[in-house]
Amino acid sequence: MTDADFIPPRTCPFDPPEALAGLREREPISTVHMWDGRPAWLVTRYDDAYALLRDRRISADSTNPGFPSLSPGRTVPIVRRSFSRMDDPKHAELRQMVAPEFSAVQVERLRPDIQRLVDRQVDHLLGTERPADLVSEFAQPISTTVLSGLIGIPRDTMAFFLGHAETVISRTKVSRQTATAETAMHGVLHALVTEQEREPGDTLIGRLVVNELRRGTLSHDELVRIVHLLIIAGFENPANMMGLGVLSMLMDPSWFDAVSTQPERLADLVEELLRYHSIANHDGLPRVAAEDMTLRDVTIRAGDSVIVSLASANRDEEVFPKAAELDLSRDPRRHLAFGQGVHMCPGRWLARAELQIALSTVAGRIPTLRLAAPVEQIPFREDMHSYGVYALPVTW
Repeated sequence: MTDADFIPPRTCPFDPPEALAGLREREPISTVHMWDGRPAWLVTRYDDAYALLRDRRISADSTNPGFPSLSPGRTVPIVRRSFSRMDDPKHAELRQMVAPEFSAVQVERLRPDIQRLVDRQVDHLLGTERPADLVSEFAQPISTTVLSGLIGIPRDTMAFFLGHAETVISRTKVSRQTATAETAMHGVLHALVTEQEREPGDTLIGRLVVNELRRGTLSHDELVRIVHLLIIAGFENPANMMGLGVLSMLMDPSWFDAVSTQPERLADLVEELLRYHSIANHDGLPRVAAEDMTLRDVTIRAGDSVIVSLASANRDEEVFPKAAELDLSRDPRRHLAFGQGVHMCPGRWLARAELQIALSTVAGRIPTLRLAAPVEQIPFREDMHSYGVYALPVTW
């Protein structure tokens, strides 16, 4: 075994740390030390990552003492854990309550509304002074509006949540700061859910109140934690991916042209962008071994911390030849950007729809779009668990 610095710095903003490629080749299941000095198994190859995420002996239960903390702020109080940090059967029970809201069929029904929203936001972008920031003027408003309408949270209240969400997903904040942000979010969410309990609307919160809470299958606190999880994951990741997606398109005219003129290939093009950037938890998915197991020639003991690197797995040359390249002709549908197994991201169909509509509409309606600053001046979100750009200055 060899020790490696966990989450070494990137040398290129578009690629995972180079050390991950070395580990994939030499020691795909290696020992690393986290920020608090505790050891963990880091899994870097695709086949191993895929197998582990589908293996019931690998647990997502954050109450297990061996569950890894990826940064000083990721010590969320156990009483506030969401179903993403639980195992079955409780995980499945809670997840199944929200799954219909994010199914492929339901998302198809939302596409016309998302398209109208994206068109309005393009109109807004074209009406702003140039250069404009595509993140704040386009990507974030789209993600915020889709999420707030679906969940049932007023837009002005969403601004409050998003400010605190930045603290929650930070890799540099300490637990005290994260706990303060979590407490503030939960306080406001408690009031919102209480209001919907009195008068449920035609929103996710309202439907869960009627279908689950009033039947006694869901508690008030569980509903608050579900909504909290959806806010954190449902806003940051789509908005960040829109920014990175447009940036990639602007850096390669063939991509910009393909996204705007090849609707029959749009789904695969978006999947390739998702594979290439792998923004969600780009430092890895935390897990813990629930039982002893052997992977390759490595024995992982019950209670051992495990970190599955999605970014590294999605750059595995054995599965994706020339993985460091954005390939217009690739079939990338095996990627792990949304995870795998029972904990696979429940919002993946909605995220795909947002990205497909947003990227194709921008490319189609603003054919002269271009960067208004050198790539070297673009601020990347290296300090966040969800990767992206803080701002993307563009003109046309």
